[in-house]
Amino acid sequence: MSSEQKTLRILEVCFSQSGGGLELYMANISDQLRRVGHRVWSMAPPGSFLETRLRRQQLDYLPLQPRLGYLDVFTARRLAAWLRSKEVDILHAHQSRDLSTLILAKKLAGRGKVVFTQQMESSRKKKDPFHHWVYRNLNGLIAITERIKRQVEENTPLPPERAFRLYYGIDLERFRPNPPQRQRTRRQYGIAPDELVVGIVGRLEEGKGQHLLLQAVARLKELLPRLRVMIIGGETIGQSGYLDYLQRLSRELQLEKRVIFTGFQEDVPAVAAALDIVVLATKKETFGLSLIECMAQEIAPIGTDAGGVPEIIQDGENGLLVPPLNPDALAAALERLILDEALRRRLAQQARRTVEARFDLRCHLEGLEKIFYHVLNASS
Repeated sequence: MSSEQKTLRILEVCFSQSGGGLELYMANISDQLRRVGHRVWSMAPPGSFLETRLRRQQLDYLPLQPRLGYLDVFTARRLAAWLRSKEVDILHAHQSRDLSTLILAKKLAGRGKVVFTQQMESSRKKKDPFHHWVYRNLNGLIAITERIKRQVEENTPLPPERAFRLYYGIDLERFRPNPPQRQRTRRQYGIAPDELVVGIVGRLEEGKGQHLLLQAVARLKELLPRLRVMIIGGETIGQSGYLDYLQRLSRELQLEKRVIFTGFQEDVPAVAAALDIVVLATKKETFGLSLIECMAQEIAPIGTDAGGVPEIIQDGENGLLVPPLNPDALAAALERLILDEALRRRLAQQARRTVEARFDLRCHLEGLEKIFYHVLNASS
């Protein structure tokens, strides 16, 4: 925030009980906006993952749980009184189902602009009377990829001038090459200096494709003596079974001595430092935050050619793209990087440069502030 700009009074809102990337982004951006000098409040349901995270970060947390998923009049009335009392400028929403309640609260309060960061793809047509009311009264929509922005423009009645594209950003100091940490982590997990480590980072669930990585590695039998697989992440709370399946699959594929299951990790960059190659194996990843985090650590990436990933990886320039749900293609890409050290290093170095140029947290914050000020000063 420059000295010429006013301090914004921002309410970050997410009425989600889940604990994934969307919720983490809401908590982290609340903290970052506070750090650059804005007045920030963060609203989430009591007892949720977000409450725990927001309190841990010592943010101004406001507990609120709507009674209805959409257009909750009671919640909107309570929220409207609070918006007036705090003179809120921006209501920043993070899931679409919250929008109708927030827009009604804005109208009842007679103040505030509603901005929605859309982090999920949707090809659903939303041009019925209800959605027409929502999107015509939405002051700004931030799409995290060009693909999402196009979907919004094609499928909703949102005026085009209210749609923006802003990529995620990460802390380049936290996510950087760290040779001493690499050595420590590899020693911790018993990885020999001459072994190559292929890894995948994310929640353990079928949609993330950890099983596809195991199937691909099993096709590289002749390379196994110098290859290890690291699966970084744990199962979602309340869901179980996929880890057992992965462990059983690794035994069936005779990979049990090659695979390391790290479980959930709070300090992801410290563990990911051990990797030489990172794989994103989802069928259609909206963006791939863990991918750019590893790319920033100069880890050569392989991603699926679907969703928002092609906006991050340019095939052969800063990584490799493979068709989704195709273990054979993934195995071929892995083999190529394993056998060609010069290519692997070049892609890893260019991956870091890509993140520096396009996915820096400071640029993300500046872009977010710019959108907020634009929306605040617009006549709508």
